Amino acid sequence: MSGGVALVQGPWIRVAEVLVEGNATLPAVVVQDQVDALGRSILFVDVAGVAQRVATLPRVESATVARVLPRQVRVTIVERQPWAVWS
Repeated sequence: MSGGVALVQGPWIRVAEVLVEGNATLPAVVVQDQVDALGRSILFVDVAGVAQRVATLPRVESATVARVLPRQVRVTIVERQPWAVWS
């Protein structure tokens, strides 16, 4: 039993990096702040919940989140396109 707990709670499966893809104008750090997964066990990252939180950002149309073992969470976003540009 203790071996299983050590596997699930060990440092080798804690999220060390949040990779953001698809962002052209939105800074990656803004998305990373919404993810809030650094240091947590990758097994317990709620990918659906994270995708919903990221999708609430005003410049994000949609978001998908995936666990990349052993220590990365990948967030792929589609940014909203402006309907008008002021120059």
